[in-house]
Amino acid sequence: HEPYLVYLPNAFTSKHVNIAAAGFRLNGAQRYPETIHHKVWVFGSSALYGVSNADSETIPAYIERLLAEKYPRRAFQVRNFGIVGYSSLQDLIQLKYRLL
Repeated sequence: HEPYLVYLPNAFTSKHVNIAAAGFRLNGAQRYPETIHHKVWVFGSSALYGVSNADSETIPAYIERLLAEKYPRRAFQVRNFGIVGYSSLQDLIQLKYRLL
């Protein structure tokens, strides 16, 4: 249970779905440089989370790859804060919670 949000995902590791200890879904086996120039946070529910997709096949993973291809001299990190079953109000509350 998480106050105001109802729940947040716990850390989880498997072949296709991996969730960091901070509660966001990973985008596959990307290795990031020491300095990340641009960080993008993406919030949403089941579709964004990628319920039936592997880590590297989610919308945030595709966005991260597209940004890396378009801007090869910059380092982008796209965080998948999508959570299955969340409403837009929970997304907004989670954004405020993360900014704290």
